[in-house]
Amino acid sequence: MTQPSSNPIGKIVINAMIVLTLLLIGVVLVWAFALRDKNENPDASNQPAAAPTPTFELTPGLTAYDYLTAGNEFFEQRDYEAALAQYQRAIMLEPTNVTAVFRQALTYGRLEQYDAALEGYTQVMVLDPQYDTAFSNRCEILNVLSRYAEALQDCMRAIGLDPANYTAWQERGWADHRLGNVQQAVFDFTQAIGINPDNDTAYATRCNTYRVLGEYDKALADCNTALDLDPDDDWTYAARCALYDDLEQYELSLADCDRAIELNPERAWAYIGRGNYYGNQEDYLRAVDEYSTAIRLDPDYVAAYDNRCWAYIRLHNERLGIEDCQRAVELNPNYTSAHVNLCWAYYRLDEYAEALPNCNRALELEPDNLSALMNRGWSQSFLNELDAAQGDFQRVLALQPDYYRAYYGLGWVEEKRGNLDSALENYRIYVNAVGESNADEWAIERIAELENR
Repeated sequence: MTQPSSNPIGKIVINAMIVLTLLLIGVVLVWAFALRDKNENPDASNQPAAAPTPTFELTPGLTAYDYLTAGNEFFEQRDYEAALAQYQRAIMLEPTNVTAVFRQALTYGRLEQYDAALEGYTQVMVLDPQYDTAFSNRCEILNVLSRYAEALQDCMRAIGLDPANYTAWQERGWADHRLGNVQQAVFDFTQAIGINPDNDTAYATRCNTYRVLGEYDKALADCNTALDLDPDDDWTYAARCALYDDLEQYELSLADCDRAIELNPERAWAYIGRGNYYGNQEDYLRAVDEYSTAIRLDPDYVAAYDNRCWAYIRLHNERLGIEDCQRAVELNPNYTSAHVNLCWAYYRLDEYAEALPNCNRALELEPDNLSALMNRGWSQSFLNELDAAQGDFQRVLALQPDYYRAYYGLGWVEEKRGNLDSALENYRIYVNAVGESNADEWAIERIAELENR
Protein backbone atom coordinates (compact mmCIF):
# COMPACT_ATOMS: atom_id res chain seq x y z
CA MET A 1 0.00 0.00 0.00
CA THR A 2 1.40 3.34 -0.94
CA GLN A 3 1.81 5.95 1.81
CA PRO A 4 -0.03 9.25 1.36
CA SER A 5 2.22 12.14 0.32
CA SER A 6 3.17 14.66 3.10
CA ASN A 7 1.15 17.92 3.32
CA PRO A 8 3.57 20.95 3.19
CA ILE A 9 0.78 23.46 3.96
CA GLY A 10 -0.10 21.63 7.17
CA LYS A 11 3.51 21.73 8.30
CA ILE A 12 3.66 25.48 7.72
CA VAL A 13 0.50 26.00 9.77
CA ILE A 14 1.84 23.87 12.64
CA ASN A 15 5.19 25.75 12.65
CA ALA A 16 3.42 29.11 12.64
CA MET A 17 1.29 28.07 15.60
CA ILE A 18 4.40 27.03 17.51
CA VAL A 19 6.09 30.40 16.81
CA LEU A 20 2.95 32.31 17.81
CA THR A 21 2.70 30.33 21.05
CA LEU A 22 6.31 31.13 21.92
CA LEU A 23 5.72 34.84 21.22
CA LEU A 24 2.67 34.86 23.48
CA ILE A 25 4.65 33.19 26.25
CA GLY A 26 7.34 35.88 25.87
CA VAL A 27 4.77 38.70 26.07
CA VAL A 28 3.25 37.17 29.21
CA LEU A 29 6.65 36.88 30.85
CA VAL A 30 7.55 40.50 30.04
CA TRP A 31 4.19 41.66 31.40
CA ALA A 32 4.67 39.62 34.57
CA PHE A 33 8.11 41.07 35.24
CA ALA A 34 6.85 44.59 34.56
CA LEU A 35 3.94 44.05 36.96
CA ARG A 36 6.32 42.78 39.61
CA ASP A 37 8.56 45.86 39.24
CA LYS A 38 5.58 48.18 39.45
CA ASN A 39 4.29 46.47 42.58
CA GLU A 40 7.72 46.81 44.17
CA ASN A 41 7.94 50.50 43.17
CA PRO A 42 4.43 51.80 42.40
CA ASP A 43 5.65 55.32 41.60
CA ALA A 44 8.26 54.18 39.12
CA SER A 45 6.10 54.98 36.09
CA ASN A 46 5.76 58.58 37.27
CA GLN A 47 9.43 59.16 37.98
CA PRO A 48 11.70 60.77 35.38
CA ALA A 49 14.43 58.62 34.03
CA ALA A 50 17.69 59.15 35.85
CA ALA A 51 20.15 61.31 33.95
CA PRO A 52 22.89 59.18 32.40
CA THR A 53 26.13 59.36 34.37
CA PRO A 54 28.84 60.73 32.10
CA THR A 55 31.83 58.48 31.64
CA PHE A 56 35.32 59.67 30.77
CA GLU A 57 38.66 58.06 30.21
CA LEU A 58 40.79 58.50 33.29
CA THR A 59 44.52 59.10 33.07
CA PRO A 60 46.41 56.49 35.12
CA GLY A 61 48.12 58.00 38.13
CA LEU A 62 45.93 61.11 38.40
CA THR A 63 43.90 61.55 41.55
CA ALA A 64 40.57 63.22 42.24
CA TYR A 65 42.54 66.16 43.64
CA ASP A 66 44.41 66.49 40.33
CA TYR A 67 41.18 66.61 38.35
CA LEU A 68 39.65 69.04 40.83
CA THR A 69 42.65 71.36 40.51
CA ALA A 70 42.48 71.21 36.71
CA GLY A 71 38.77 71.95 36.84
CA ASN A 72 39.38 75.02 39.00
CA GLU A 73 41.92 76.32 36.49
CA PHE A 74 39.45 75.95 33.63
CA PHE A 75 36.74 77.57 35.77
CA GLU A 76 38.94 80.61 36.41
CA GLN A 77 39.42 80.89 32.63
CA ARG A 78 35.61 80.70 32.25
CA ASP A 79 35.94 77.55 30.18
CA TYR A 80 33.02 75.99 32.02
CA GLU A 81 32.54 72.98 29.76
CA ALA A 82 36.14 71.91 30.27
CA ALA A 83 35.88 72.59 34.00
CA LEU A 84 32.74 70.47 34.23
CA ALA A 85 34.47 67.53 32.56
CA GLN A 86 37.33 67.66 35.09
CA TYR A 87 34.99 67.85 38.07
CA GLN A 88 33.06 64.87 36.75
CA ARG A 89 36.27 62.87 36.47
CA ALA A 90 37.07 63.75 40.08
CA ILE A 91 33.61 62.54 41.12
CA MET A 92 34.09 59.28 39.20
CA LEU A 93 37.13 58.59 41.37
CA GLU A 94 35.60 59.90 44.61
CA PRO A 95 31.78 60.07 44.45
CA THR A 96 31.59 61.52 47.98
CA ASN A 97 34.13 64.28 47.38
CA VAL A 98 31.93 67.16 48.54
CA THR A 99 34.17 69.85 47.04
CA ALA A 100 34.04 68.25 43.59
CA VAL A 101 30.25 67.85 43.79
CA PHE A 102 29.92 71.50 44.89
CA ARG A 103 32.14 72.77 42.07
CA GLN A 104 30.18 70.71 39.57
CA ALA A 105 26.93 72.32 40.77
CA LEU A 106 28.52 75.78 40.63
CA THR A 107 29.61 75.14 37.05
CA TYR A 108 26.15 73.95 36.03
CA GLY A 109 24.87 77.29 37.31
CA ARG A 110 27.38 79.21 35.19
CA LEU A 111 26.23 77.18 32.19
CA GLU A 112 22.60 78.08 33.04
CA GLN A 113 21.76 74.39 33.46
CA TYR A 114 19.71 75.26 36.50
CA ASP A 115 17.99 71.94 37.15
CA ALA A 116 21.35 70.18 37.21
CA ALA A 117 22.72 72.89 39.50
CA LEU A 118 19.82 72.45 41.93
CA GLU A 119 20.33 68.69 41.97
CA GLY A 120 24.06 69.16 42.55
CA TYR A 121 23.61 71.50 45.52
CA THR A 122 21.09 69.09 46.99
CA GLN A 123 23.70 66.31 46.74
CA VAL A 124 26.18 68.55 48.57
CA MET A 125 23.66 69.04 51.39
CA VAL A 126 23.26 65.28 51.70
CA LEU A 127 27.03 64.83 51.91
CA ASP A 128 27.48 67.78 54.30
CA PRO A 129 24.30 69.25 55.87
CA GLN A 130 26.40 72.12 57.35
CA TYR A 131 27.66 73.36 53.96
CA ASP A 132 26.14 76.87 54.16
CA THR A 133 27.37 77.99 50.71
CA ALA A 134 25.40 75.17 49.09
CA PHE A 135 22.23 76.58 50.66
CA SER A 136 22.99 80.18 49.63
CA ASN A 137 23.92 79.13 46.09
CA ARG A 138 20.78 77.05 45.75
CA CYS A 139 18.84 80.09 47.01
CA GLU A 140 20.43 82.13 44.20
CA ILE A 141 19.41 79.57 41.56
CA LEU A 142 15.85 79.44 42.91
CA ASN A 143 15.67 83.24 42.64
CA VAL A 144 16.74 83.01 39.01
CA LEU A 145 13.88 80.54 38.50
CA SER A 146 11.43 82.92 40.28
CA ARG A 147 10.84 80.36 43.03
CA TYR A 148 11.16 83.01 45.70
CA ALA A 149 9.45 81.29 48.64
CA GLU A 150 11.78 78.29 48.29
CA ALA A 151 14.76 80.61 47.86
CA LEU A 152 13.88 82.39 51.08
CA GLN A 153 13.98 79.14 53.03
CA ASP A 154 17.39 78.18 51.66
CA CYS A 155 18.89 81.59 52.40
CA MET A 156 17.53 81.55 55.94
CA ARG A 157 19.12 78.13 56.42
CA ALA A 158 22.46 79.44 55.12
CA ILE A 159 22.32 82.46 57.45
CA GLY A 160 21.56 80.14 60.35
CA LEU A 161 24.72 78.20 59.55
CA ASP A 162 26.86 81.27 58.88
CA PRO A 163 25.51 84.75 59.74
CA ALA A 164 28.39 86.29 57.74
CA ASN A 165 27.36 84.64 54.45
CA TYR A 166 27.15 87.65 52.09
CA THR A 167 25.40 85.80 49.27
CA ALA A 168 22.71 84.50 51.63
CA TRP A 169 21.78 88.03 52.81
CA GLN A 170 21.92 89.43 49.29
CA GLU A 171 19.75 86.69 47.79
CA ARG A 172 17.35 86.73 50.73
CA GLY A 173 16.92 90.45 50.09
CA TRP A 174 16.04 89.75 46.47
CA ALA A 175 13.56 87.04 47.44
CA ASP A 176 11.97 89.30 50.06
CA HIS A 177 11.70 92.15 47.55
CA ARG A 178 10.01 89.93 44.96
CA LEU A 179 7.63 88.54 47.58
CA GLY A 180 6.60 92.07 48.58
CA ASN A 181 8.50 92.09 51.88
CA VAL A 182 10.13 95.36 50.91
CA GLN A 183 11.13 96.66 54.34
CA GLN A 184 12.66 93.29 55.16
CA ALA A 185 14.54 93.42 51.85
CA VAL A 186 16.13 96.74 52.89
CA PHE A 187 17.29 95.08 56.12
CA ASP A 188 18.72 92.11 54.18
CA PHE A 189 20.65 94.28 51.73
CA THR A 190 21.96 96.43 54.60
CA GLN A 191 23.29 93.27 56.30
CA ALA A 192 25.00 92.27 53.04
CA ILE A 193 26.60 95.72 52.77
CA GLY A 194 27.85 95.44 56.35
CA ILE A 195 29.56 92.15 55.48
CA ASN A 196 31.02 93.36 52.18
CA PRO A 197 30.88 97.16 51.77
CA ASP A 198 32.84 97.04 48.52
CA ASN A 199 30.33 94.92 46.61
CA ASP A 200 28.20 97.09 44.30
CA THR A 201 25.34 94.58 43.94
CA ALA A 202 23.83 95.11 47.39
CA TYR A 203 23.88 98.90 46.94
CA ALA A 204 22.20 98.59 43.51
CA THR A 205 19.46 96.28 44.74
CA ARG A 206 18.88 98.37 47.86
CA CYS A 207 18.62 101.42 45.59
CA ASN A 208 15.78 99.77 43.71
CA THR A 209 14.08 98.72 46.95
CA TYR A 210 14.26 102.25 48.35
CA ARG A 211 12.76 103.46 45.05
CA VAL A 212 9.78 101.13 45.50
CA LEU A 213 9.34 102.52 49.01
CA GLY A 214 9.42 106.08 47.68
CA GLU A 215 12.58 106.91 49.64
CA TYR A 216 14.19 108.56 46.64
CA ASP A 217 17.13 110.32 48.31
CA LYS A 218 18.34 107.07 49.84
CA ALA A 219 17.76 105.27 46.55
CA LEU A 220 19.82 107.78 44.57
CA ALA A 221 22.65 107.67 47.09
CA ASP A 222 22.79 103.87 46.83
CA CYS A 223 22.73 103.82 43.03
CA ASN A 224 25.51 106.41 42.91
CA THR A 225 27.60 104.38 45.35
CA ALA A 226 27.07 101.24 43.29
CA LEU A 227 28.26 103.04 40.15
CA ASP A 228 31.29 104.42 42.00
CA LEU A 229 32.20 100.82 42.82
CA ASP A 230 31.44 99.52 39.32
CA PRO A 231 31.03 102.25 36.67
CA ASP A 232 30.07 99.70 33.99
CA ASP A 233 27.25 97.85 35.72
CA ASP A 234 24.31 97.93 33.31
CA TRP A 235 21.76 96.76 35.92
CA THR A 236 22.52 99.74 38.14
CA TYR A 237 22.10 102.15 35.23
CA ALA A 238 18.72 100.55 34.50
CA ALA A 239 17.75 100.92 38.16
CA ARG A 240 18.76 104.59 38.26
CA CYS A 241 16.92 105.12 34.97
CA ALA A 242 13.72 103.92 36.66
CA LEU A 243 14.48 106.11 39.68
CA TYR A 244 14.93 109.24 37.57
CA ASP A 245 11.66 108.41 35.79
CA ASP A 246 9.88 108.33 39.16
CA LEU A 247 11.51 111.69 39.98
CA GLU A 248 10.28 113.07 36.62
CA GLN A 249 13.86 113.83 35.61
CA TYR A 250 13.24 112.38 32.20
CA GLU A 251 16.40 113.41 30.37
CA LEU A 252 18.58 111.88 33.08
CA SER A 253 16.40 108.78 32.94
CA LEU A 254 16.90 108.45 29.18
CA ALA A 255 20.66 108.92 29.48
CA ASP A 256 20.93 106.11 32.05
CA CYS A 257 18.76 103.73 30.03
CA ASP A 258 20.81 104.45 26.91
CA ARG A 259 23.97 103.68 28.88
CA ALA A 260 22.51 100.44 30.23
CA ILE A 261 21.61 99.31 26.71
CA GLU A 262 25.05 100.31 25.42
CA LEU A 263 26.65 98.11 28.07
CA ASN A 264 24.17 95.26 27.64
CA PRO A 265 21.78 95.27 24.65
CA GLU A 266 19.94 92.32 26.24
CA ARG A 267 18.88 94.25 29.38
CA ALA A 268 15.08 94.24 28.93
CA TRP A 269 14.47 96.51 31.92
CA ALA A 270 16.36 99.35 30.22
CA TYR A 271 14.00 99.23 27.23
CA ILE A 272 11.09 99.57 29.64
CA GLY A 273 12.69 102.75 31.00
CA ARG A 274 13.28 104.11 27.53
CA GLY A 275 9.69 103.31 26.58
CA ASN A 276 8.52 105.21 29.65
CA TYR A 277 10.57 108.21 28.52
CA TYR A 278 8.91 108.26 25.12
CA GLY A 279 5.51 107.72 26.73
CA ASN A 280 6.06 110.77 28.93
CA GLN A 281 6.93 112.70 25.76
CA GLU A 282 3.63 111.47 24.25
CA ASP A 283 5.56 109.64 21.53
CA TYR A 284 3.51 106.51 22.03
CA LEU A 285 4.58 104.73 18.83
CA ARG A 286 8.23 104.81 19.90
CA ALA A 287 7.16 103.72 23.38
CA VAL A 288 5.40 100.70 21.84
CA ASP A 289 8.61 99.84 19.95
CA GLU A 290 10.68 99.93 23.14
CA TYR A 291 8.19 97.82 25.11
CA SER A 292 8.06 95.35 22.20
CA THR A 293 11.84 94.98 22.34
CA ALA A 294 11.62 94.25 26.06
CA ILE A 295 9.00 91.56 25.34
CA ARG A 296 11.16 90.04 22.62
CA LEU A 297 14.06 89.79 25.08
CA ASP A 298 11.85 88.51 27.91
CA PRO A 299 8.52 87.03 26.69
CA ASP A 300 7.23 86.78 30.29
CA TYR A 301 7.96 90.38 31.29
CA VAL A 302 4.73 91.46 32.97
CA ALA A 303 5.54 95.18 33.14
CA ALA A 304 6.39 95.26 29.44
CA TYR A 305 2.96 93.92 28.47
CA ASP A 306 1.23 96.27 30.90
CA ASN A 307 3.14 99.33 29.70
CA ARG A 308 2.56 98.47 26.05
CA CYS A 309 -1.13 98.05 26.91
CA TRP A 310 -1.10 101.59 28.31
CA ALA A 311 0.63 102.95 25.18
CA TYR A 312 -1.86 101.22 22.87
CA ILE A 313 -4.74 102.76 24.82
CA ARG A 314 -3.11 106.16 24.41
CA LEU A 315 -2.99 105.46 20.66
CA HIS A 316 -6.76 104.69 20.76
CA ASN A 317 -6.04 101.05 19.96
CA GLU A 318 -7.85 99.70 22.99
CA ARG A 319 -8.30 96.19 21.61
CA LEU A 320 -4.56 95.60 21.28
CA GLY A 321 -4.15 97.14 24.70
CA ILE A 322 -6.66 94.72 26.18
CA GLU A 323 -4.76 91.77 24.67
CA ASP A 324 -1.52 92.93 26.28
CA CYS A 325 -3.07 93.62 29.68
CA GLN A 326 -4.82 90.26 29.65
CA ARG A 327 -1.45 88.64 28.98
CA ALA A 328 0.02 90.57 31.92
CA VAL A 329 -2.79 89.31 34.16
CA GLU A 330 -2.22 85.73 32.97
CA LEU A 331 1.42 86.04 34.01
CA ASN A 332 0.59 87.76 37.31
CA PRO A 333 -3.06 87.81 38.43
CA ASN A 334 -2.16 90.28 41.20
CA TYR A 335 -0.59 92.92 38.96
CA THR A 336 -2.68 95.94 39.93
CA SER A 337 -1.69 98.22 37.06
CA ALA A 338 -2.84 95.73 34.43
CA HIS A 339 -6.31 95.56 36.01
CA VAL A 340 -6.43 99.37 36.15
CA ASN A 341 -5.53 99.62 32.47
CA LEU A 342 -8.08 96.95 31.52
CA CYS A 343 -10.74 98.94 33.37
CA TRP A 344 -9.66 102.09 31.54
CA ALA A 345 -9.61 100.39 28.12
CA TYR A 346 -13.12 98.96 28.51
CA TYR A 347 -14.39 102.30 29.82
CA ARG A 348 -13.03 104.08 26.72
CA LEU A 349 -14.80 101.49 24.56
CA ASP A 350 -18.07 102.28 26.43
CA GLU A 351 -18.08 98.68 27.67
CA TYR A 352 -18.82 99.69 31.24
CA ALA A 353 -19.98 96.28 32.46
CA GLU A 354 -16.62 94.83 31.35
CA ALA A 355 -14.75 97.68 32.99
CA LEU A 356 -16.22 97.21 36.47
CA PRO A 357 -14.79 93.76 37.36
CA ASN A 358 -11.30 94.93 36.45
CA CYS A 359 -11.65 98.11 38.50
CA ASN A 360 -12.98 96.05 41.39
CA ARG A 361 -10.04 93.66 41.19
CA ALA A 362 -7.56 96.54 41.09
CA LEU A 363 -9.17 98.03 44.20
CA GLU A 364 -9.09 94.70 46.00
CA LEU A 365 -5.34 94.70 45.44
CA GLU A 366 -4.85 98.42 46.08
CA PRO A 367 -7.87 100.04 47.78
CA ASP A 368 -6.59 103.60 47.39
CA ASN A 369 -5.72 103.44 43.69
CA LEU A 370 -7.00 106.78 42.35
CA SER A 371 -7.13 105.73 38.69
CA ALA A 372 -9.19 102.64 39.51
CA LEU A 373 -11.58 104.70 41.65
CA MET A 374 -12.02 107.32 38.92
CA ASN A 375 -12.59 104.81 36.13
CA ARG A 376 -14.99 102.80 38.28
CA GLY A 377 -16.84 105.98 39.20
CA TRP A 378 -17.28 106.99 35.56
CA SER A 379 -18.32 103.46 34.53
CA GLN A 380 -20.89 103.30 37.33
CA SER A 381 -22.28 106.72 36.38
CA PHE A 382 -22.96 105.56 32.83
CA LEU A 383 -24.61 102.43 34.22
CA ASN A 384 -26.80 104.77 36.35
CA GLU A 385 -25.31 103.46 39.59
CA LEU A 386 -25.15 107.06 40.76
CA ASP A 387 -24.71 106.56 44.51
CA ALA A 388 -21.80 104.21 43.95
CA ALA A 389 -20.24 106.58 41.41
CA GLN A 390 -20.58 109.50 43.82
CA GLY A 391 -18.94 107.44 46.56
CA ASP A 392 -15.93 106.71 44.35
CA PHE A 393 -15.43 110.36 43.34
CA GLN A 394 -15.73 111.48 46.96
CA ARG A 395 -13.26 108.80 48.02
CA VAL A 396 -10.76 110.19 45.50
CA LEU A 397 -11.09 113.69 46.97
CA ALA A 398 -10.70 112.35 50.49
CA LEU A 399 -7.45 110.68 49.47
CA GLN A 400 -6.18 113.58 47.36
CA PRO A 401 -8.09 116.86 47.71
CA ASP A 402 -6.39 118.44 44.67
CA TYR A 403 -7.48 115.66 42.32
CA TYR A 404 -9.86 118.13 40.69
CA ARG A 405 -11.07 115.84 37.94
CA ALA A 406 -13.16 114.11 40.61
CA TYR A 407 -15.28 117.29 40.77
CA TYR A 408 -15.95 116.78 37.06
CA GLY A 409 -17.29 113.31 37.86
CA LEU A 410 -19.41 114.66 40.72
CA GLY A 411 -20.84 117.30 38.40
CA TRP A 412 -21.87 114.61 35.93
CA VAL A 413 -23.53 112.56 38.70
CA GLU A 414 -25.48 115.60 39.91
CA GLU A 415 -26.55 116.49 36.38
CA LYS A 416 -27.87 112.97 35.83
CA ARG A 417 -29.86 113.32 39.05
CA GLY A 418 -31.29 116.61 37.84
CA ASN A 419 -29.46 118.71 40.45
CA LEU A 420 -28.29 121.24 37.87
CA ASP A 421 -27.06 123.96 40.25
CA SER A 422 -24.91 121.45 42.10
CA ALA A 423 -23.68 120.06 38.79
CA LEU A 424 -22.70 123.56 37.61
CA GLU A 425 -20.83 124.24 40.84
CA ASN A 426 -18.77 121.06 40.54
CA TYR A 427 -17.99 121.66 36.87
CA ARG A 428 -16.77 125.18 37.71
CA ILE A 429 -14.53 123.93 40.52
CA TYR A 430 -12.90 121.51 38.08
CA VAL A 431 -12.39 123.95 35.20
CA ASN A 432 -11.22 126.84 37.40
CA ALA A 433 -8.70 124.59 39.16
CA VAL A 434 -7.05 123.11 36.06
CA GLY A 435 -7.64 126.04 33.68
CA GLU A 436 -9.71 126.06 30.52
CA SER A 437 -6.73 125.09 28.36
CA ASN A 438 -6.28 121.87 30.36
CA ALA A 439 -9.95 121.09 31.05
CA ASP A 440 -12.05 118.57 29.17
CA GLU A 441 -13.95 120.35 26.39
CA TRP A 442 -17.16 118.59 27.31
CA ALA A 443 -16.99 120.04 30.85
CA ILE A 444 -16.67 123.54 29.39
CA GLU A 445 -19.66 122.85 27.14
CA ARG A 446 -21.69 121.66 30.11
CA ILE A 447 -20.93 124.87 32.00
CA ALA A 448 -22.01 127.02 29.03
CA GLU A 449 -25.23 125.07 28.56
CA LEU A 450 -26.16 125.09 32.25
CA GLU A 451 -25.41 128.80 32.56
CA ASN A 452 -27.71 129.55 29.62
CA ARG A 453 -30.57 127.30 30.63
